[in-house]
Amino acid sequence: MKKKSSVDLALLTLVFILSGMGLVTVYSSSAIYALDKYGSSTYFLWRQLAWTAIGLAVAFFLMSYDHKKLKEWIKPLLFLSGFLLIAVLFVGRRVGGAKRWLRIGPIGFQPSEFAKLVLILFVASYCDRKQSKMQNFQKGLLPLLVVLGMICGLIFIQPDFGTPALIIVTCLTMIFIGGGQAQSSRSLRGRFCSPGNLGRLDQTL
Repeated sequence: MKKKSSVDLALLTLVFILSGMGLVTVYSSSAIYALDKYGSSTYFLWRQLAWTAIGLAVAFFLMSYDHKKLKEWIKPLLFLSGFLLIAVLFVGRRVGGAKRWLRIGPIGFQPSEFAKLVLILFVASYCDRKQSKMQNFQKGLLPLLVVLGMICGLIFIQPDFGTPALIIVTCLTMIFIGGGQAQSSRSLRGRFCSPGNLGRLDQTL
């Protein structure tokens, strides 16, 4: 019997199509500026192509990586994400009126993009570990929402309004699918900011 491939070809094809569309968009929107500023119309295209190649390489690596091993990295990554979001408020580069960029040597990046990926991993892991408690607001949903609120709050004050909105919609959808439905959703009204609940966060997480 022929072994079924573990690669989702439809999803892989979609990734390549979206990556190609992104490259075309970057070139068409930056060619004139790049030619005037850097003397080459493909300056930003090559930079984007390099990051696309790195992203695809990481994606192919993770396809063969045991995702269960990621669980032990989630908490350290979450703390690192929080540290970077705080650091960018003090030493970040201001672009367009917002401090969103950190530069480490020749590499510049947005900590909010890193936080976005880490939160997705954290929510997925949390819903898996606490699945039996997701219907209980204090022991299940509250700690998760507090972490989500803290990270989104740090991004919000950069200021950046779009990224927190995207994170909240994505994570709440994951929470709903992961079991935080019905009773927990109704419990959100009037209970989220209860002072007595905050003392339980450390042991619950």
